[in-house]
Amino acid sequence: MRRRVLARATDSGARARRTVVLIPSTFQEDTTMPILHVEMLAGRTPEQKKLYAQALTEITIRTLGVPAEAVDVLITEVQRQDWFVAGVPFSEKK
Repeated sequence: MRRRVLARATDSGARARRTVVLIPSTFQEDTTMPILHVEMLAGRTPEQKKLYAQALTEITIRTLGVPAEAVDVLITEVQRQDWFVAGVPFSEKK
């Protein structure tokens, strides 16, 4: 399986910073299964993550024309002390 970055979005706020990577793989016959990997700073509620995953699923369905059952969203939470920008962890930023 070949990994390709199809979308990458980075916002400027410390809590809003995230990266989305889509990795295509075989689902059934001619349908591709997008797997969306999201990395974000820890601290969002389960409801916020659920709504975000639903929004990503909907836009993927509309954009790629795949069924909802083909879309996987994986959210990885990163602690502030483990996320660095320019060598400085978010835990030291104000």
